[in-house]
Amino acid sequence: MNIFNPIQQDRQYIFNNLGQDILINDTTEPIKAIINHVAPNKFYDDLNIVTLTSINRGDIVTYNNRHYLILSEVSTDRYGKFKAVMRHLTYILKVKTGTEQTWDGQTVDQFGTPVYTTVDKYEYPRVFVQNDPSIQIQDTGGITYIDSKMQVIMQDKQDSPFIVGLQFNLNGKRWKIISVDVSKQGIRLLNLDNVAEDTNDPITHDMVDGDEIPSDTSNPPNTGDTGDTGDSEPTEPTPTEPTPKYATTGDDQIDEFVLRHQGDNGSDDLGDPNNQDNTNYWKYDWDGETIDDFGNPVYSYIRKTYDELVAEFES
Repeated sequence: MNIFNPIQQDRQYIFNNLGQDILINDTTEPIKAIINHVAPNKFYDDLNIVTLTSINRGDIVTYNNRHYLILSEVSTDRYGKFKAVMRHLTYILKVKTGTEQTWDGQTVDQFGTPVYTTVDKYEYPRVFVQNDPSIQIQDTGGITYIDSKMQVIMQDKQDSPFIVGLQFNLNGKRWKIISVDVSKQGIRLLNLDNVAEDTNDPITHDMVDGDEIPSDTSNPPNTGDTGDTGDSEPTEPTPTEPTPKYATTGDDQIDEFVLRHQGDNGSDDLGDPNNQDNTNYWKYDWDGETIDDFGNPVYSYIRKTYDELVAEFES
């Protein structure tokens, strides 16, 4: 026991015994915090948080399987106690940030080269929504606001994709970011206007109601009563054939089908295309059954006979 710092030891004892486990941002090691409700607020679920570990405005706190944003300035005292107010993050934004090439670890072409699929990349920041500042407090204590404007508040990141002009869906309406306020360190405040749907600008961003990111993070389903339009139906991709390793031969009418032809003896010599017993033609095709996780056909090289190729061409 350190007799020269009894107050700090008392605080640590209280936190160890009365504190609750929380996680800060992306950490996996829990820390202790004392958490209680602030004055009742019918609009927001705000909590006081007190810890002996440094916290900052803009941190995301995981508590009781819910996620909160530290919204206020963090106050400290001489004994290293950190105190702030945090607010429940009630929505998850789904924003497309680009595409990437992925391999399922199995699909290869006949040369053993992995066949990659292009998939969309998304980010899923947690946010809460509040009324536009132009609100009116009525004598009855009720609140009214212009329903064509709102604000979204979230953790600020240096590489945030949320910039002026970005649009997304919420509650059956399309919203456009008209300004971004980052004057409060750690917080990004988005001012949004309700805009008419532009059919020439297909939207790729949605806001979903809930506290859990969908498990299919590569292309998650839309959930919650938020008016989401949902992802479009998967379409059959147009296969891109690699440059043939071997020249094709035979009737010109089937050259477009033939990637590689190998002789009956297993050599790389080109055989006679009129030999109907020869089954060493290859076509880059779909077998009619194999699909990827998004329902898109998976193409591969399928062995075909000469007659099959001609029949497919003529059909």
